[in-house]
Amino acid sequence: MRKVSIHSAKIALAISRSANRKRKSKATVENGKSGKSRRWCDAEVDRLIELLEERPCLWDVFCKEYHVREKRERAYEEIEN
Repeated sequence: MRKVSIHSAKIALAISRSANRKRKSKATVENGKSGKSRRWCDAEVDRLIELLEERPCLWDVFCKEYHVREKRERAYEEIEN
């Protein structure tokens, strides 16, 4: 198994946070409520890194699937669920 670099994990976390902000802003408009975002605990960050390590198509540029958008989108959806 390949190791995920810290840089790749930080990028994935930033993407996740960005997607979370978009969902929250949409929910705020729909519900009329605003709320603070919570910080991720260490266990959640570790789990995210594990999920990314299992899907090299999201971070390994030498992986053939990395260059197939549908595969990457499906992998992100699997992580999201």
